[in-house]
Amino acid sequence: MKNIFIRSILANPVVGIEIKLLAWVRSKRDQKNYLFFDIEDSTGSIQIVIDKRLNTQLYDESSHIKEEASILVKGITQNDKKGNLEILASEVKLIGDVTLNLDPRPREDFDILGINYTNYILDNRHLFIRNRTFIEIMIFRHVLMKIIHKWFSQQGFIEVFSPVFTQIPLYEDDTAFCVDYFGTKTFLTQCVAFHLESAVQALEKVYSIGPSFRAEKSKSRRHLAEYWHLKGEIAFTDLVEMMEFAEKMIYEISTEALLYLRDQSDFIKLKEATPPAIGSLPFPRITYSNACDYLNSKGQKKVWGTSLSDGDIKILSTIFSGPYWITGMPAKIEPFIYELDPNNQEITKTADLIASEGYGELLGVAEKIWLYDTLKNRIMESGKGHDNRYSWYLDLRNYGSVPHSGFGLGIERLIMWLLKLNHVRDAIPFPRLPDRFPSP
Repeated sequence: MKNIFIRSILANPVVGIEIKLLAWVRSKRDQKNYLFFDIEDSTGSIQIVIDKRLNTQLYDESSHIKEEASILVKGITQNDKKGNLEILASEVKLIGDVTLNLDPRPREDFDILGINYTNYILDNRHLFIRNRTFIEIMIFRHVLMKIIHKWFSQQGFIEVFSPVFTQIPLYEDDTAFCVDYFGTKTFLTQCVAFHLESAVQALEKVYSIGPSFRAEKSKSRRHLAEYWHLKGEIAFTDLVEMMEFAEKMIYEISTEALLYLRDQSDFIKLKEATPPAIGSLPFPRITYSNACDYLNSKGQKKVWGTSLSDGDIKILSTIFSGPYWITGMPAKIEPFIYELDPNNQEITKTADLIASEGYGELLGVAEKIWLYDTLKNRIMESGKGHDNRYSWYLDLRNYGSVPHSGFGLGIERLIMWLLKLNHVRDAIPFPRLPDRFPSP
């Protein structure tokens, strides 16, 4: 098992010690009597040098090693002419050779997120996750998930593990992926909120992180067919309290993640990006109706009751310097499980938190219907009145139900915003997109 990593060598740069290192060849240069390899592992990169005058056989054998190959290196640490630590090699052994011809190569320094390479990178994603940019994104995602779990633990939440197979989709059946579950029609989950609403009656403050699936063929830069979903429910909580909770969550988690990126991480490329404007609490608010009025004043011809487009969101984001809320979404475009505003039955007690700088919706919050008769009527209005699949969900309202509210956040959208990525596909190692077969 490998027990020495490049990061640990560079963190304690001692000259004159013997090193045995397992890594990959990022690049190579042949300069007269010297052969230079830039080698890389998951933690960083370092230069090794092979001196032909000291070991001709090693020089000749190593000259045939290709870029991207995996190798074992033994040698003594020394400083190069600029004072940087390097390894003078005494042994180089080829582990895994390279037989594929890729141009550019995975570990090569190029704009891997640029649109000129999009299809090429997606076709070879299983190889290009070795690129340093993707390595840094994956490490950042790992760190962010740890921050999220820690934050929810500190707030007294219990993590609930919800099923991926479900008989009741959040939206219409044709928006979910249908699968045969031992002869029974079922779906890949669009949202675990139904099951969290069961768990919240027992644990009061619950959350879940897992995959969600949407069968809509959206090709926007903010949508995936499979993504990771942070969901939560809190008992005895209304919409206003949930909004206050959710914005505190986003602000504190984002602040800690960006501080890590700036001060503690070994990231190079990601540090070059200007961090997003995360604003200050409380985040400003605008109603959906006022948003439509503003858009119409800008010539957008927005029809009340329709969803806000990416273009609409970009225009609205010019009003605010940081994240902001859009409240009072129309009932006709929201699921039947959300409470209606008692003062206006055409809108729901919901709100969407929009990221700064035109990055779109980060999360949504909603006050849930908790009374049996109210939910029964909404189910009837939605055309699902004779659908027995929702009977267990109604049971929750007939057995000591309490007011409760929930939220949902897309992990990839949060990463996209924090790292200022151009597309949500770059926030996940193996993106599932509507217009591409998921390979590998």
